[in-house]
Amino acid sequence: MTARFRNRTRRRGPSLFPTRDLEAHLRAVTGDPDLPVVGIDEVGMGALAGPLVVAGVILPRNEPAWTAELKDSKKVKPAKRSHLYGLILRDALWASAMASAREIDEMGLAAAHRMAIANLLGKLPGLGDVGVVMDGYRPPAGWFTQRGRVVAAVCVPRADAAERCVAAASIVAKVERDFTMVSCGQWLFPKYNWHNNKGYGTPQHLEAIRQWGLCVLHRRSFLKGIVVDVEVAR
Repeated sequence: MTARFRNRTRRRGPSLFPTRDLEAHLRAVTGDPDLPVVGIDEVGMGALAGPLVVAGVILPRNEPAWTAELKDSKKVKPAKRSHLYGLILRDALWASAMASAREIDEMGLAAAHRMAIANLLGKLPGLGDVGVVMDGYRPPAGWFTQRGRVVAAVCVPRADAAERCVAAASIVAKVERDFTMVSCGQWLFPKYNWHNNKGYGTPQHLEAIRQWGLCVLHRRSFLKGIVVDVEVAR
C-alpha cells in the first residue's frame, strides 16, 4: 500500500477532552476498517538534561470508560496521571523508547527523535500496516517497523489535546520520563533538583550547573552559550 501522509490543522470546539476522530479518518482514507492506529507523543524535547522519551499507544477499540478521561498529560494532576498510566498499560497496546542525552548531542535532536519513534514502532507487538497520529506539522516519510510499516499518518498541532491516542501516549511518556529524572536525581545527582525541574532549564537548575558543573546526563549541545567553561560533575 502506498503511504499517505497528510498535514491537517483542526480548530476544536469547547470540548475539554480529546476525541478519536483522526483514528476513524485514517481508517477511512486507507480503506482498512481494522487498521491499528498509533498515537505518538514525546516528552523532554527542550530539557537540558536527561533523555527524550517517546511513547506510542494503540487504544482498545471497545473504548473502556477511562478513555473518556484522557487529555494532555500536562493538564492531568500527578496522581490521576499515574492512575491513567496503569490503565493504559493494562488495557492498551503500547511501547516507549528513549534517546539519551549523549545520542541527542551526537545525532542532533531531530535525528534522535526520529530514531526513538522508529524504535518504539519496532517494539509494538504483532503489527503489520499501521496508521499514526502525532503532534506536529509533517511526519517523516518512510517509517518502517520490523513487523510492518506506516501507511498513513496525520500530524496535528497540539495533538495531545486533540486525540485520545496521542493524549494516552503523552501520559505514558511523561510518567516514564518523570520517573527516570526523579530517580536519577535522588540516587545519582541530587544537586540538580531534578525531582522538581525534571532536567529543564529553571534558574535553580542553571545555578546548580554553574556551581557543580555538568554531569553525564546533561545535553552539552543545549548548554552552549548558556553555561561556559563548566566541568563534568562527579
